[in-house]
Amino acid sequence: MTRPLRGIQVVAGGACCLLLALAGQIRSEESSLAEARAAMERGDYETAILSFRAHLERDPASYDARFGLARALSFRGQRDEAIRLYTELIDRHPGDPDALLGRGRVLAWEKRYSEAEADLLAVTRRSPGYADAWSALGDLYLWSDRPREAVESYSQWVALRPDDPAAYEARGHAYSSARDFARARDDFYRALALGADQARIGRRIGSLNRIPGALPWQASISYSFDGFADRAFEAESLKSSVRREFEKGSLALEALGIHRFSRWDEAIAADGFLDLWPRAYGNLRVQSAVERVLFPRMAYGLEVFQGFGKGWEASGGVRYLDFQSSKVDFYTASLARYVGNWYLRGRTTFVPGDEGVRISNSILARRYLTTVDDFVQAEVNFGSDGTRTYSLGLQTFLHPRFGVFLGGDATDSDEARTRGGFTVEFITRW
Repeated sequence: MTRPLRGIQVVAGGACCLLLALAGQIRSEESSLAEARAAMERGDYETAILSFRAHLERDPASYDARFGLARALSFRGQRDEAIRLYTELIDRHPGDPDALLGRGRVLAWEKRYSEAEADLLAVTRRSPGYADAWSALGDLYLWSDRPREAVESYSQWVALRPDDPAAYEARGHAYSSARDFARARDDFYRALALGADQARIGRRIGSLNRIPGALPWQASISYSFDGFADRAFEAESLKSSVRREFEKGSLALEALGIHRFSRWDEAIAADGFLDLWPRAYGNLRVQSAVERVLFPRMAYGLEVFQGFGKGWEASGGVRYLDFQSSKVDFYTASLARYVGNWYLRGRTTFVPGDEGVRISNSILARRYLTTVDDFVQAEVNFGSDGTRTYSLGLQTFLHPRFGVFLGGDATDSDEARTRGGFTVEFITRW
C-alpha cells in the first residue's frame, strides 16, 4: 500500500505545483496590466506602451492589453497604429462600443470626420445611454464647425449626466460657437455651480462680454434720413465701414458723409475694441472731419466695460467733440444685464455747459432671436430739456454672410422741432 500512496502524493504534488504556477502567472499578468493602467493614469504613456506590448507578447489574444495599447498609442501621437489596433478589436468583436468609440475619437483627432462620425453614430444607435459616446460626437461636430449638431449631442450628454459640470461647459462652448451667447452663459454658470474650475469658466464667461465677429472680416454700408417739419433741417447720412476681428479685439475703419443745409461734409474714423483684464474690454474711437462744417473737426471717445456677477455689466465713458465754434464733452455711465435672450441697459449721459449740466437717460431692451446676430430692439431717451426720442430696430442675417439692419426713430418735445428718421444698413462677412 505504500507505493500507491506515494504515487498519489507525487501526482497531487505536481498538480499543486502546476496550479500554483498558473496562479502565479495569472497574478503576474494581472500585475502587468495594473502597472500599465497606472502608467496611463499618471500620463506616462511611454511606460504604458511598453507594459501593454509586453503583455501582448505573452497573451496575443488579450482584449484589455490590445485596447489599452491602442489608447496609449493614441495619446502618444502614434495614431495610425492605434487605429489599426482598434480596427483589429472591432473585427474580432463586431459592434464593440468601446473599440468603436476609441477609433472614432482618434479618427476625429486626425480630422477624418466622416469616418469618425460613422463610428460614433454606430455607438449612439446601439448604446444610446453611453454618455462618453455623446461627448465624443459633440466634440467631433464642434471641431468640424457644426456647432448646432454639437449642441444636440452635448444635450444628450447633459441628459444622461445632469450633475457633470464638464457636460454643461462643453455645451456652453458649442452654444458660444453657434453665437447663442445667452444659452452659453447659462450653461457656463451651471457648470460653475456644479464645481467646474472657476478660473477657466471665468475666462469663458468673460469671453462673452465683448461680442466677437462671426467671421474675421465684416463690411457694411448704411443710409440714414432725418426729417423735420421744417424741411430746411432735413439731413441725409452715409456710412461705410470695414472691420477686422482679432483674437483680443477688433478694428474698424469708417468713411462718413452728411448732407444738410445744402452743404456736404465728410469724415473718417477708426473704431476699436480691445479685451482688457478679466471680464473687461474697452472701446476707443477717433474721428476727423474733412470740411469741418457739419462734423466736428475732431472727435474722441473712450468707454470701458466691466462684467460682474451673473450677467451684469457696467460701463463708463467720455466723448469729446471739437466743433469750429464750440467744444462739447459727454460723460456716460451705464448698467446692463443679460437675462436669458434679453439684453437690458440703462444709460445716463451728462453734458456740462455754461448753463449747467444737461442730463439725459435712456433705456434699451434688445431681444436676441436665433443667434446674437439676429435681434429686435427698442430704446427710449428722455432729456432734461423735455426732449423724448423713441427708436425701434431689427437686424437679421438672411445668409451667414449677409445681413440687414432696419431702424426708425422719432423725437418730440414741447420746445424742439419734431423729427423722424430711418436707417437702412447692409452687412456682409467673409
